[in-house]
Amino acid sequence: MKVHSQNTVEKKGRLKFHKICRLFPLMQKEELESLKADIKENNLREPILLHPDGSILHGRNRYLACLSVRVKPKYKIWVTIQHKN
Repeated sequence: MKVHSQNTVEKKGRLKFHKICRLFPLMQKEELESLKADIKENNLREPILLHPDGSILHGRNRYLACLSVRVKPKYKIWVTIQHKN
């Protein structure tokens, strides 16, 4: 994984889905086809959110759509903010 500014990253190979992805349902076929068409025409607008371990936290549908239409996905790493007590 190559980290760029603003927590954007470059990943190669197929990514795993973090267990938290189950909170966000997979799209129905018609919705996914519409997303694929939009991504093919306009590219991916919102980056896919990755856990620091490299797995997908949010954006599983966008990721699958990108793979399907051969558009290079954009990623961003989720960063927690620790507060001092």
